Amino acid sequence: MGKCADYLVKLYERKLRQMNPGVKQLSYDVSDIYKFLDTYEDIAVLSFQKSTNTYVPHDKKWIKQQIFKHVKHQAS
Repeated sequence: MGKCADYLVKLYERKLRQMNPGVKQLSYDVSDIYKFLDTYEDIAVLSFQKSTNTYVPHDKKWIKQQIFKHVKHQAS
């Protein structure tokens, strides 16, 4: 999920830069990323499970939890 979380955070940062082209240093917190994700009516992630050799779908709530863990890990 690390690469996926990175992608979603970078997607948010890209949108933020588009909205604020003159700002050199962006500032946001994880709740801002959550609000950004909420603008998508339907968003899901499929994660591969080696034990069953299948993909398991995850909803927006799970994605937010994973992003929180990822951002927290990067901050420490």
